[in-house]
Amino acid sequence: MLQEQTLVCSPQQTLPLLQVIVLDAAGEQVPGMEVIVTWEGNEEHFFTGLKPELGIGYADFEMTVGTGYALRLAEGGLPVENLLAMECAAEEGTRYWGGWMAIFIQP
Repeated sequence: MLQEQTLVCSPQQTLPLLQVIVLDAAGEQVPGMEVIVTWEGNEEHFFTGLKPELGIGYADFEMTVGTGYALRLAEGGLPVENLLAMECAAEEGTRYWGGWMAIFIQP
């Protein structure tokens, strides 16, 4: 189930990302979890744990500006919908695209 959904605005991040972290009931990150993202008749599957330097329960997907996405775990649960790259502003006023962080926790 979705525990938290947060807009991520980071000028160091050059592309808008859908970032996912999957935790077990004890709050530990879970590798190898299949994540499904869908958009405009398309579907992509990706897995946590492929970037262990960011956490074994972490996965990400590059977003296209102007496209809406739905995100869910393959194991079930409700999808997180209407995820769009959002415009962010740096302190000096420059604009860039931000993405989303979704944290899922297993019951």
